[in-house]
Amino acid sequence: MSLMSNELDARPNQSGLWLTAAVILSVAVILGAPFIGEVRAAIRSFFPTRYSSIINGSVALLVGLGTAVTLVRMRRRWGRLLLLVSALALGIGYAVAASTGNADVDAVERFHFIEYGVLTFCFYQAWQVREDGSIFLLPALAAFLVGTFDEWCQWFVPGRVGEIHDVLLNGASIGCGLLASAGINPPAGVSARFRPGSILRIGLLAVAVVLGVAGFLHSAHLGHTIADEEIGAFDSRYSERDLQRLAEDRALRWHTRPPVRQGLLSREDQYLSEALFHVQERNDGDARVAWRENRILEKHYGPVLDIRSGPAYAYRWPPEQRIDLASRTTGDGEPYVSAALPIPVFKWRKALFWAFVTAVACAIIASCMVVERRGVA
Repeated sequence: MSLMSNELDARPNQSGLWLTAAVILSVAVILGAPFIGEVRAAIRSFFPTRYSSIINGSVALLVGLGTAVTLVRMRRRWGRLLLLVSALALGIGYAVAASTGNADVDAVERFHFIEYGVLTFCFYQAWQVREDGSIFLLPALAAFLVGTFDEWCQWFVPGRVGEIHDVLLNGASIGCGLLASAGINPPAGVSARFRPGSILRIGLLAVAVVLGVAGFLHSAHLGHTIADEEIGAFDSRYSERDLQRLAEDRALRWHTRPPVRQGLLSREDQYLSEALFHVQERNDGDARVAWRENRILEKHYGPVLDIRSGPAYAYRWPPEQRIDLASRTTGDGEPYVSAALPIPVFKWRKALFWAFVTAVACAIIASCMVVERRGVA
């Protein structure tokens, strides 16, 4: 009896340690965003032909070690083995389905699977003491919130790209992490009824996720389609008026302080980044695409074309090249829609968007409070 009592007394302490570990790992994941790109660049510079192999090998090694240790501890408990195999099968299936064909990008996304699987396991261990459905919901929500802030931080950091696709990828790895966690260390028991306070905890964390995802979407994905009779149409995070204001601001600022390479801890200039995506699309496209993209740059991102690289312009065409393209393409009357931006832009009205988000958050809190008070859960 005393041994059982000691074990129960130790569980809250272990939960606190696991929660501390989960929080430390979460902070490291989020604040490490400015440096991960530099680490990857260093690996690529030292091993230019083996970069993806090194990342994939690290992932395979971690998965293999984790699986081996778990199998030794299981001792032929087939239910736990089924959960672990399911997690591995879903993870492999998703990795294959979401493959981009770019070996380097796919290798990094596989590493994220391991990263968020470990994070989910830490949160799962921290909340096992709840012994109800919240031991699965709370870790999933907490890890998803960390993943959202990770991508949001990447969006602000020069040289990194944060988008909703990667947030959803984190969600898939969290699901696999939960299955693996339950296989590695199944709960002693899961009550059909939620303990007092569990529903409200779930609700508050769910609201945090809703607000976090909404804030990320607002920053990275909400925008406008700019229509121009001469050019066609292109997407931008900014309205036409904002683009004009930003162009005037950058022209004045860059006249005395030209843009330089942004440091790791600086905030990315999204106006400059948008323009450079159009430069890349112009340089990679055929004559028709090149002319339209160049006109987009001339009309809306002019200060970027005026950036110099030594005595010459870094991105502006020489006059003879512009004249040549103009003579070959200005008679083209076909509609043009730019595909320069690599991430989707949603043309939702921001006021309506936030009204909807606020309504959802209020509905979640109100529902959880009603359930807690009535003791229905």
